[in-house]
Amino acid sequence: MPSSKARSIALWSSALRGRYRELLKDLRHQIARADDQGDLYGATIARMNPNGQLVLLAADQPDLAETWLAEGRTRASHAAYHLERYWALGSAVQLALYRQDSERAWQLLTEGWKPLAAAG
Repeated sequence: MPSSKARSIALWSSALRGRYRELLKDLRHQIARADDQGDLYGATIARMNPNGQLVLLAADQPDLAETWLAEGRTRASHAAYHLERYWALGSAVQLALYRQDSERAWQLLTEGWKPLAAAG
């Protein structure tokens, strides 16, 4: 069985090729499997991955995208600035832009920039 990182890379690759319909099903399955197996990392990155979020937006499911992002944020480590936090920032900005809320996107970006820059 592929690792969480391998599944995340496969998701990214397929999203870049525009395979959104099949990806939505795969993404739901990936999250369910990770949750069932107690794979906190896998479940978190599947929810927060910007390409996974893009799949939901392509399916016109911004509310589900927001729910998954919130769930991922509660599960992610806050001890340091990890990849998950970077992905959460990008996903939140992407979601705000999808909802045509450029002011919110800018606010999120400016608030998120300082911790990102400090992570160096």
